Amino acid sequence: MSPARVWKVGNPLAALVGAKEASVTVDANNRLILVATSNFGSATRQVQVMVKKAALPPTPGALNFPGNDANTSFTDDNFQVSGNDYTMAGGTGTCASVYGITTGSTTNETLVQGSLTSAQKDNVTGKKQVSSGTANGDNTIAPDASLTQASIATFLKDAARNADISLYSPSPSGLSYNDISTANCATNYASQSCWGTAAKPKIVYIKGAADPTSAFTALTLNGNVTGYGVLVVEDGDLRVLGNFNWYGLVIVTGQWVGVGFMDSLNGTDQYVYGSVISNETSTDRCTKAWCTRTPSSATPARPSPTRRARASCSRCPAGRRSASESRHPGAVDGRHDRHGHCRLPAAPQDRA
Repeated sequence: MSPARVWKVGNPLAALVGAKEASVTVDANNRLILVATSNFGSATRQVQVMVKKAALPPTPGALNFPGNDANTSFTDDNFQVSGNDYTMAGGTGTCASVYGITTGSTTNETLVQGSLTSAQKDNVTGKKQVSSGTANGDNTIAPDASLTQASIATFLKDAARNADISLYSPSPSGLSYNDISTANCATNYASQSCWGTAAKPKIVYIKGAADPTSAFTALTLNGNVTGYGVLVVEDGDLRVLGNFNWYGLVIVTGQWVGVGFMDSLNGTDQYVYGSVISNETSTDRCTKAWCTRTPSSATPARPSPTRRARASCSRCPAGRRSASESRHPGAVDGRHDRHGHCRLPAAPQDRA
């Protein structure tokens, strides 16, 4: 059999990948065509296969809001959103910094900046938007066009087809997991209680159901959860209540979705070493207003890198919430807790 080769003139798969690339050693479109030809006597047979590499969406910031809404609120001062590079062990890395927080528009940039108090702004660090300014606060919260809803949608198609763990989350109960750890992987890597290791990360894909009332939590995590790879929650909220360590990318996307990291409410520690994307695709949003916050129980500040406790809160008509709004566990109407205050945490993260 003759050696396999990358491209053959007249290849019928060419229409799927476009024009022939200029180089056979540099892949510019994440697709590779392998052609194997076998000759036996006067007969020739050929097998052609296209291999596609799923491209991760870009992550221009530690916390990213490329969608139609970025209504955020930070509940205390014990959090960090850092676009600076860190090693897995928590030391200083060598890669260039990214923004602390990115948005899909200048309007949403202003919303995020306005949700941080003056005391909280130095908790957001990273790449400077204006080189002469400081590397924290408003100057590292920026609109960025590199991460688009289209790029997320493209990745979701690949993730849904090729996920290591793919689960459907039924409404209204949703899915709930406790104590996911790498120890589970040692006994059975294929187990749904193994969400990846440093050596063998996984794609974990949770598919919920779009809920216009924004009352549906597709995935609740409690206890002690550790994972490596990409965690995707589509069409439903992600709510993290327990200790959480994720090494990689967290994506929450779809209609009427939110993400809540509620460590300050439960005295737990929640870290993402990588990036978080919260992508709201619905355009049916309520008018937003900032709500009062009751004090949360104090938790000791953790050393860098950590990103925790993003919350969003909106006043909407009865039974409705804004796209990003997350709920306090004691909420009585989807907007307020038992004391009548909005308590709505949402997205954190960290970058390795």
